[in-house]
Amino acid sequence: SSKQVVSMSNDPVSQNVAQSEQASDTLKKQSTQEPKSRKKAGRKRINTGLTQRKDVVLKKVLRKIRNYYLKDFKACTQFLIKTRGKVDDAMFKDHLQVYIQKEFDQDPKPGMVRTLSNLMFAKDNKQNTNLIYQTLYKFSFARFSKITKNVHFKYLIQRYSEKVETETLTADESIGLA
Repeated sequence: SSKQVVSMSNDPVSQNVAQSEQASDTLKKQSTQEPKSRKKAGRKRINTGLTQRKDVVLKKVLRKIRNYYLKDFKACTQFLIKTRGKVDDAMFKDHLQVYIQKEFDQDPKPGMVRTLSNLMFAKDNKQNTNLIYQTLYKFSFARFSKITKNVHFKYLIQRYSEKVETETLTADESIGLA
């Protein structure tokens, strides 16, 4: 019988069987022990007071701002938008310049015209270069950070917050505030 044990220990099949039995015994012992917490390493959750993710809230607010300027632009200039949002570029830019002169009491600078154009009619512009479009529909915090560094965009946000009554800004459930 001792020769059988010796011969079995030299046999590769019996060695594999013995190893697998040891491994299954180890797994049984580990499963009977109390389970360890398997929390993934990462960022700690920060309580923001929002019921929705921050990116969703930011996109909703950006859309509200876009809709405000679009409605105001249409009311001020009587500019008609063709079906499916197609716009004659030359006429549109002329109307934008008139809108900026009337509403903002300033000479239309090319940067302001471009920013307003990108904000209101993002689909018609070159989507790859339109950072506002990309922020709305392919959101990332890096893109959002870039558009908030734009001086003209900051001015539009400031003007929006001054013009719109605070009661209309606090539809908390619609933007995710608790």
